[in-house]
Amino acid sequence: MFENSSKDSALNKLLILYIFKHMDVPVSNSQLTQMVMEIDLLNYFVFQQFMNELIESDLIDSDDFKSGYYKINKKGVETLNYFISRIPLDIRKKIDSYIIDNKENILKETQIKSNLKKKSANEFIVELSVLENESSLIDINLNLPSNKQAQLICDNWKKNAHSLYGDIIKLLIQ
Repeated sequence: MFENSSKDSALNKLLILYIFKHMDVPVSNSQLTQMVMEIDLLNYFVFQQFMNELIESDLIDSDDFKSGYYKINKKGVETLNYFISRIPLDIRKKIDSYIIDNKENILKETQIKSNLKKKSANEFIVELSVLENESSLIDINLNLPSNKQAQLICDNWKKNAHSLYGDIIKLLIQ
């Protein structure tokens, strides 16, 4: 029994590394969790445990530029390449299919950022950004008097960032 759970553990970690490699962009823990749950690979708690173990084993890096995002590193790729044959082909195809169908939406989520921070009772900081190829195209920080306004700006930025970015650039170069 112990040997089986050890094999399952190794396979599950390989599945996570496989997802990272085939996404080929840094992704958030919540995006990965959603993928793993929708593909029906692991439950939430097991997935979080394996993510922590992969980070501790130095197979996955946290992307400092986009805080909260993770990517496979060279050691992780080498490990995956060495053991990839242990991942059943049908599971690899299932993952590949999911990534093909959802990568565009995942990329949009990783390229548009909005963060809300409460500074005091009547002061909220909104951080907005658009990224392309891991480079910042625009970063905006706004100081707002209410949580409601700050949340509305975050929501609207997520929906309209690309057109707003274009509008800002046009206004600045006129």
